[in-house]
Amino acid sequence: MKTNDNRQNTHNEIDRIFRVLLPTWNMAERPEQAALCHRMLDAMVEGGIALCDAGTGIGKTYAYLVAGTVFSRFRAASPILISTSSIALQAAIRDEYLPFLSNLLMADGMIAQPIQAVIRKGK
Repeated sequence: MKTNDNRQNTHNEIDRIFRVLLPTWNMAERPEQAALCHRMLDAMVEGGIALCDAGTGIGKTYAYLVAGTVFSRFRAASPILISTSSIALQAAIRDEYLPFLSNLLMADGMIAQPIQAVIRKGK
């Protein structure tokens, strides 16, 4: 992300996803979720680390998946690594969250093909 215009465009896409697209697909608008996503995106753009305290029900998973997806759209498509300690969450991300997000973004024309994920196990 080389310009302030690209940075603003990424934040505009996050707002569109959380304020327009997700509610269109019967998901409640959660301002805290969008704010968390913006903070995560800023950390990705700056090459930094985001330490975020987010309680139950905020929607952390969609926040970081949307941030990673939007970041990848405006930067050379490189893999995004997500580390979880829960096998159930890994499976849910791959089998539920990403297919839903892919369908939503493809229907809107933001992406042309589904988001791909691979689960890597080990220490």
